[in-house]
Amino acid sequence: MQYEEGTEDTADYYISTFFTSVPATDPTTGVVNFTPKAEGLWTLAELIALCPISRWDNVFDSQYDSMIPPPDNPVPDPDYVIPS
Repeated sequence: MQYEEGTEDTADYYISTFFTSVPATDPTTGVVNFTPKAEGLWTLAELIALCPISRWDNVFDSQYDSMIPPPDNPVPDPDYVIPS
C-alpha cells in the first residue's frame, strides 16, 4: 500500500510504501487468516482487510512528522506554561 502526503515536488511531499505477507493459515497458531482463491477473485476490500492498516497509518504519520521540516518561523506561545 502506498501512502502519500503533501504536494508533489514541494518540501512537504512524502511518500512511503508498506507491504505484508499473510499466510492462509498461521503456522504457529493454526488460525485461518483467509481461504485461498484465484487472484482475480479478490476484492480490494478483502485485500485491505488482511493488512495492518492502523499500524501502517501510525507509522506513516510518524515518518511524515520526522521527515518533513516544521515551518521556518515557528510562532512562540507566550501563554504556554510548562506543567510541573
